[in-house]
Amino acid sequence: MLPKTKLKPFFWDKVLANPDHSMVWLEIKAGLFQFNAEMMDSLFGYIPGDQGKDDRRKVSSSFDQTSQYIQIIDPKRSQNLAILLEALNVTTEEVYDALEEGNELPPELRRPLLKMAPTTDEELKLRVFAGDISQLGPTERLLKSMVAFPFAFKWMEAANSDYLLDTFLSSEEVSSIKESFATLEVASKELRNSTLPETS
Repeated sequence: MLPKTKLKPFFWDKVLANPDHSMVWLEIKAGLFQFNAEMMDSLFGYIPGDQGKDDRRKVSSSFDQTSQYIQIIDPKRSQNLAILLEALNVTTEEVYDALEEGNELPPELRRPLLKMAPTTDEELKLRVFAGDISQLGPTERLLKSMVAFPFAFKWMEAANSDYLLDTFLSSEEVSSIKESFATLEVASKELRNSTLPETS
């Protein structure tokens, strides 16, 4: 068994666990979050002398590789979405396949994706990008595959609305609202297809 890496000293007061107090960490599903142990050791491990400098150079070079991607989306939003995808362990291919097959994306992915939807200008840049897709970062690759589907974000908005209705309203209320929308849709079609009487 390998010895544990000695951590750098942190100077803060420890908070004792309260078994009677619920914590958000208890709600996290097993296997949801993954992390790179080597990266954690490099960032927070205490390594004396020149060896530490070498490891820091390795970490720095890995971050430099990330920054070499072509940036289309706002960098902060792009980084937030990349962190989310890694935390949920979701690949671009899985999202693409779900959209292609008409399957609903899980709410924990759908809601942040809607918040990170590209602007009109960003969507246009993603559509016209004709270079090597490997030059794009993970966020840009995902969003480029999504904008290839007509109204992908509108479809997700509709699915999210159904989810919210089912979550916060009773089944009778949901049915009543959906019936009202269906009636309005039929009435709108009839109005569009009808010809108004000529006025003298």
